[in-house]
Amino acid sequence: LFKSVIKTTERMTYSDVNKIYDGDLKLISKYQHIQQLLVDAKELSQAISIKKNKAGMLDFDIDESEIKFDDKGKAIDVVLKPRGFSEKMIEQFMVCANETVGSTIEATGLTSIYRVHGTPPLEKLEEFYKFARHFGKHFEAKQKDVKPKDIQKILNLYKNEPYFYSIAVQVLRSIAKAVYSEKNIGHFGLASKS
Repeated sequence: LFKSVIKTTERMTYSDVNKIYDGDLKLISKYQHIQQLLVDAKELSQAISIKKNKAGMLDFDIDESEIKFDDKGKAIDVVLKPRGFSEKMIEQFMVCANETVGSTIEATGLTSIYRVHGTPPLEKLEEFYKFARHFGKHFEAKQKDVKPKDIQKILNLYKNEPYFYSIAVQVLRSIAKAVYSEKNIGHFGLASKS
């Protein structure tokens, strides 16, 4: 870590960056002066993703819900808001930055707070296992020393099924919510020690 200054040269949107990565020639030409930066960012994000997947980070890869409002502020619809590569890339960078700061603070012995996420309670895991088995897949249901990789293996079984969203939501209900604590116990969902 070192002191630095962020200098913004372009006000990019997720939509435009996704279009650039999808080959939109007009936008590629418009942002030619930062094209190499975007190429490098994509490669770095992919490398981080490979490392985190090997560590066992839970990857739900589900779209977020967005509430639509009328001009009077009344909710009128809920639609899925697709996440493109750029949204996932920025998320990877933010997690990596937070892990770097967390591990650096911990190494110095300074007091701080951490965003932590403990191992899911066994009874919640058993509820998830029972729910997931209703869909006919067979898998090992670990009872002790459960790691994020174990849960991800089960998620991967259902990845291309039309009911994957239901399985992913059940996992989210089964794992403890992340909290802030002065004691670093790691982050189960991110497979992170810091």
